[in-house]
Amino acid sequence: MTDHLNCSWLYIEGDLPDWLASGYEEVGFTRAGIAWAVQQRYQLENADRVMVSIFPIEDMERFQATAGQLLAQQGAAAAAAAEDTALPPWHRVSATNCRVITQEECDAIHTRLLALDARRREETAATPTEEDIFRAEQLLLLTELCNGVAELKNGQKTGN
Repeated sequence: MTDHLNCSWLYIEGDLPDWLASGYEEVGFTRAGIAWAVQQRYQLENADRVMVSIFPIEDMERFQATAGQLLAQQGAAAAAAAEDTALPPWHRVSATNCRVITQEECDAIHTRLLALDARRREETAATPTEEDIFRAEQLLLLTELCNGVAELKNGQKTGN
């Protein structure tokens, strides 16, 4: 599926938009393309632990006729809301950042997300699990018991 590596991509930061749930094919995607992107780890958390999904747009004409128009409307509404300082902040910020990106942008974002994920995995691997801590405590207790028994035996030998 290397044909996905030279196209436009949909960048989604946060929850997947409702219009994507209605059917991938209806808005310019294929199930195979979405599955490929997920399998290739184009869906990872960013530095703020917000899910980022990047999907290849396989039918740009269909995308522009459907989701593209919706994104343009949402973008205009979000820009207007951001400028309206009378609105509370939670109304000025969109819950989902969704935009079309180029192949180069996709590659850069994907590389950053993979590096961040690798760093998180290394940190997780270096962090002891509850089982590791339990075993260490048991080993410490066993060592203390053995040392105590040895001291008792040494005390009985010298006391006799």
